[in-house]
Amino acid sequence: MISSSTNAELRFLMLHECYHKMYRHLSTWRHLYEIDARRANQACDFVINHKLVNTDAGKSKWIVMPKGGCYDDKYAGMNAKEVFDLLEQQSDDDDGGGSSGEGTGFDDHDWDGAQQLSQEEAEALEKEIDEAVR
Repeated sequence: MISSSTNAELRFLMLHECYHKMYRHLSTWRHLYEIDARRANQACDFVINHKLVNTDAGKSKWIVMPKGGCYDDKYAGMNAKEVFDLLEQQSDDDDGGGSSGEGTGFDDHDWDGAQQLSQEEAEALEKEIDEAVR
């Protein structure tokens, strides 16, 4: 994907991954991952991508979401848990055979690795993220 991406798509991907860290998705939504890892990642991606697409950078096309990204205006203003629940309901309505959202996502995360951090490592990482966000 990287080699065929435009600069605007690469900028989008970089910001997308930064948002996962900023929102602390691997710790905040761990319980969703334990229920359904794919759906948890999609839910987080829908939230992030909606925010990025609707920034000034997204509207001006300085960043462009690559094809396959999870995006739908119906998730505007929702958090990942709310999106997760709607994706689960949609999947149930489809009897498990249909798509659970528009877009498949384009990233994977080390949910298990995040859980294996010691308390000291987790606190150091939290501090590093806080400093980077500020």
